[in-house]
Order: sequence, then structure tokens, then C-alpha cells
Amino acid sequence: MVFQKKYTVRQLKKRVDEYFATTPQAQQSVTGLALALDTSRQSLCNWQRDDELGPIVAMAKTKIEHAYEMHGMKHRSAFDIFRLKNMGWKDRYETDTHLSADTDFLTALRESGRARG
Repeated sequence: MVFQKKYTVRQLKKRVDEYFATTPQAQQSVTGLALALDTSRQSLCNWQRDDELGPIVAMAKTKIEHAYEMHGMKHRSAFDIFRLKNMGWKDRYETDTHLSADTDFLTALRESGRARG
């Protein structure tokens, strides 16, 4: 990863812990964390890919995701759904209907019990 590290692992952990200790759960956000660390959301994404800083940032984002879940269960707002979708959540089922290149279509139909043969 090519970026200058603003914090050591210990410093980052301390600053993240301070953010969660001083920010009410209902006010926690990824942007709020970035501001508390005097950085940007994009920098947090870059730090998350770093072998040393990544686990700290990932855990912080998971705590924020948990805060979104708790708020959403209590208030059931569209904004909570939006925030969780931006963290990778989906509110629909998806079915993969593509066959792999090595699968014969008729064989796949027979195996699924749809074809008579």
C-alpha cells in the first residue's frame, strides 16, 4: 500500500477508541469517525486495505454498522436502510441464473428435475 501513514497502530487504536467513548451511538458514522481522525472517508478506505491499520478500521466500521442496525430497529427509518445499503447490505434476494462454461444446459435441466428424459 503506497500512502503515508498518519498514525501508528497504537495511535489509531487510541483515537478510534476515543471516538467511540465520546460519541453517542446514535451519532456515530463513518464520516464522523473520519472527521475525528482528521482525515477523509477515502483515507479510511485506503487505511482499511493496509495490513496493519486495516483491522482497526474494519472493526470501527463494524461498530458503526452495529449502531446503524440498532437505530434502524428502533426507528425503522429509510435513512437507516440507505446507510446499511451503503455498507453492502441488500434488501432483496438475488438468484444467479448463469451457467458456468463447463455445464451443459440439458444436463443442468435434468439435474434440476425440470426436464423429462
